[in-house]
Amino acid sequence: MNLKQLRCGRAVVDAGSFTGAAQRCFVTQSTLSTGVAMLERELGERLFRRTTRSVSLTPFGRRIAAASFDNTVRLWSLDTGKEDGVLEGHSYPVMAVAFSTDGRRIATGSIDHHVRLWDPTPVPLLHTFQAPPPPRVRPPFPPHPPRPPP
Repeated sequence: MNLKQLRCGRAVVDAGSFTGAAQRCFVTQSTLSTGVAMLERELGERLFRRTTRSVSLTPFGRRIAAASFDNTVRLWSLDTGKEDGVLEGHSYPVMAVAFSTDGRRIATGSIDHHVRLWDPTPVPLLHTFQAPPPPRVRPPFPPHPPRPPP
């Protein structure tokens, strides 16, 4: 996913059509369609409901969640183009974010070995799961060579 793909997706929302969005992005309609299709393929879900007469956001396409090194997840509305929530609670950078298939829950994972489950409206934390610490691995050899007898 790159910024250009996100800008193209936002342009489709603003223009209400792929043709109008292509004009706003100064690309051909097929280039814009390809970029949006690549973004949808990477996300694993459709962002837009397309008909011969209109384009509208799917429930999945209404929000984007961005993990951050400031230990938060920022939620963005594609309807408005503005940030509409911040999930706070991890002690270390957030490395993974996933929406449930119905879009009603968000799971976040951090290098602090916690997975947090959120209800994104109005952003209460539902549950925190802590992973067990990694097992201690003993080297296959003694830590120090044996000392010769005196």
